[in-house]
Amino acid sequence: MMFTKEQIDEANSRPIADYFSSRGYKCERAGRETHIRGFGGFFVKDSTQEYFIHSKQEGGRGLVSCLMKVFDMDFKQAVAEALDGAVMVRSYQPQIRTPPATEQEEKKQFELPEHCADNNKVRTYLSGRGISYGLIDEFIKKGILFQDNRNNAVFLHFKNGVPCGAELHGTGGRFKGVAAGTGRTYTEYICGKPEKAYLFESSIDMMSYLELHRSTDNSAFAAMAGLKPSVAEALIEKYGRVILCVDNDEKGDEFCQRFIGRCERNTECKLYKVKDHNELLQKIRQENYRSKIGRMGTWADKTIQKAERLNKQEVSLYGRR
Repeated sequence: MMFTKEQIDEANSRPIADYFSSRGYKCERAGRETHIRGFGGFFVKDSTQEYFIHSKQEGGRGLVSCLMKVFDMDFKQAVAEALDGAVMVRSYQPQIRTPPATEQEEKKQFELPEHCADNNKVRTYLSGRGISYGLIDEFIKKGILFQDNRNNAVFLHFKNGVPCGAELHGTGGRFKGVAAGTGRTYTEYICGKPEKAYLFESSIDMMSYLELHRSTDNSAFAAMAGLKPSVAEALIEKYGRVILCVDNDEKGDEFCQRFIGRCERNTECKLYKVKDHNELLQKIRQENYRSKIGRMGTWADKTIQKAERLNKQEVSLYGRR
C-alpha cells in the first residue's frame, strides 16, 4: 500500500487527542496538555501535537509517529489507521518483544553494597552538609541509610519491604551514583499517615528539606537519584498530591513542565536563588545569612508567605491536581 505526501500530511495533521477520544479512550485536560488515560503517563501538547509516554520514556510529534510508538504499528499501518483505514486499534495486537530469561534476570538483579562495621564517616560527612546527627541516626535506625565497605553513604530503595536499589554518595569526594541493578526505584521516608508526597532528586536534598521543615507531618518523602518521571507517576498514583522539590536549574524546570496541572512545585530554591535544598540548608546554617534574611521568627511561615507571592506571579501553572 502506497500513500501520497498529501495523504501522509493529512494523517499527521489529525489531532492526537481527537483520535484517541474517538476510539473510546478517556482524555482529560492537564494544563496545556491532554492526558490520555490507560498508557502509563501519556500526555499530548495540543498546540504542537508533541506527545510523551512516561511509562516508555518515549515521545515524538504527530499522530502517525504516535500510533507507531503506542501500538507498535509499522509506518503504513499507522498512516492507514490515522486515515480511518482498515487497521483498527481495538483489534490490533501490539508486537511486544519478550527479552530472553537471562536478560530479564540481569535487569532485575540488585547488588546490595556490603555494610561497613560502623557509620562514622557517613555521620561526619552528612553533618558537614548541614544535616543534624539526630536526623542521620533516625535514617540509620529505620534501615534507610548505612555506610558501605567503600565508605559511601548508601540510601536504600525498597519494594515490598525488600531492598531493590540504592543511591550512593561518596564521603571522601564528589562521587555519587547508584548501586548495580538499581532501576526506576526511589528512597522513601514516611512521616505519620501520608496525605501527600514530596519528591527530590537526591536523598541529601530530601534530608535537607526535613531539617528545614521538621514540623511537616503526614507526608511521604521520596528521592529519585536523578530525574525519573516514572517515580513521579507512581507517587501521583499512590498519594494523589505530589510536590516537586527538584533542583532549581534547566533540567529541573523541564521535569516540572511535564507535570504542570498535576503536581505542585516547591519554590524555595527559586526564592533564595540556590540550586537545591542542601545548598539552602547550608546557607541558613550560616549566621550572616540569617541576618541577611531578617532573623525570621518562624522559617517555615516566612517561606510559605514568600512562596505564595511567587506562585501568584511566576509559577501559577503549578497548581494542585
